[in-house]
Amino acid sequence: MICCRSFLRRWFYRQLFWLSYSTQGLRRGEAEAIAVATQIAADTVLIDERKATVVARQRGLLVTGTLGVLALAAESKLVDLEASIGRLLDTNFRASPALIDDILRQS
Repeated sequence: MICCRSFLRRWFYRQLFWLSYSTQGLRRGEAEAIAVATQIAADTVLIDERKATVVARQRGLLVTGTLGVLALAAESKLVDLEASIGRLLDTNFRASPALIDDILRQS
């Protein structure tokens, strides 16, 4: 019975988080990411969507995006940053040219 209560309590809180975030225009995946990061006191949450980034920062979370992860991987010599960003831009990924230039300049 304890297991069931624990599951239901987590499910209920996730629904409350979802409701509070959905009223701010977030999609379910973004709301879930913020809710889980908040619940587990995560160091960082990975979000690319602008609205979700603002909400996550308002909740006191440190936010990084795909470009930030690539920059960290490049710092560790795991990927070639410029080539990785080039491949990323061949997909439906969107980022401002200024942000991309800034990431490349900092590396």
